[in-house]
Amino acid sequence: GTYVRTLCADLGKAFGCGGHLKELRRLKSSGFTVEDAVTLEGLEKAKDEGDLQRHVVPLAQSLQGMVEWMADTFLKEKILNGVPLNAQDVPPASPDASGGLIKIIDDQRKLLAVLEYKKERQQYDYCCVFN
Repeated sequence: GTYVRTLCADLGKAFGCGGHLKELRRLKSSGFTVEDAVTLEGLEKAKDEGDLQRHVVPLAQSLQGMVEWMADTFLKEKILNGVPLNAQDVPPASPDASGGLIKIIDDQRKLLAVLEYKKERQQYDYCCVFN
């Protein structure tokens, strides 16, 4: 990503007058917008009303834009037992999709794992596994 604060300082230096960033607000990141955000006060209110779950985004949904593969029972068992996986277990995604990362979900759309395909070995490395 772009380091906007550093860019402002570098521009100020290039113009010979100095520079800094007064304010920076991220409006969108990883498929979420500022409109999706909830204030701390809003979370406190939801907690007090017993409605906190409404604001929780499931892990699988939070990884928007990442290639997704639904595991069958056999693949799920392999993942939960840390068995090495290869292209026969999960077909590799297109090389530039998600930086080689793929999320594995179960039939309930729960996130099981995030894997990274290593083309030279034709295998996956586990980035993280969820149980």
